[in-house]
Amino acid sequence: MELGHDMTAAPGYPLVAAERLLDHGIGMAFGHYFSIGFEDLPDQQRLVRHMHLDGEPDVVLVQLGGSYARKVVLPHKKPIHRLRADGNRRAGRLSYPVHRLLRQWVRVAGSYKTEYPGTMELERFLMQVQEAWPAAQIVVIPPFPRSHNYRKQLRIAERTDAEIKAAAERCGAVVLDTSEALGYDPSLRCANAYNLNGKGAKVVGDLLGDWLVEHAAHRHDSDRVVA
Repeated sequence: MELGHDMTAAPGYPLVAAERLLDHGIGMAFGHYFSIGFEDLPDQQRLVRHMHLDGEPDVVLVQLGGSYARKVVLPHKKPIHRLRADGNRRAGRLSYPVHRLLRQWVRVAGSYKTEYPGTMELERFLMQVQEAWPAAQIVVIPPFPRSHNYRKQLRIAERTDAEIKAAAERCGAVVLDTSEALGYDPSLRCANAYNLNGKGAKVVGDLLGDWLVEHAAHRHDSDRVVA
């Protein structure tokens, strides 16, 4: 997302990781499922039915967003998300100054509208994924750090990130933490200070690609990696 938040933007870090794999002669087939919060994560049957994979995956990547630490004025509703995406597309290169102004409004009038439910539903999902595809390695990517934060936002993110990492480890998942690689560098984000632009996607894609290459090297019977 080079400018504003846009759900129709070009592929980001998964494409970078796929290209990294191709450099080592490894192909990737990719399926995707999106959920707003932990309570919306699908059950095992729904997930398997949705993915339409050709065989079992080698890797299941669970990338978590920053909704719980997101301070907003308007609620998390589908019409609001559509309005936001359409507004960002229309703003084009004005997205950056517009978002700087919006952050002043959010600072005063905003609140944290997505209640954090704990990790129970996340752990349920991870265990069901392991049951569905026992040979797959589950990789959890915690939320990306924001390049612009409010004080309470940092406290929420610190707590939720720690609990997410602990939950993933309890479920036997690998935690791929991008916080050190991304830092708080605004040049790696789009105008909303969270979603990755092309440079940020390259950083995370290279990190994930390196891990996938190493993982594939340890699989004796793998001709491809499916994430």
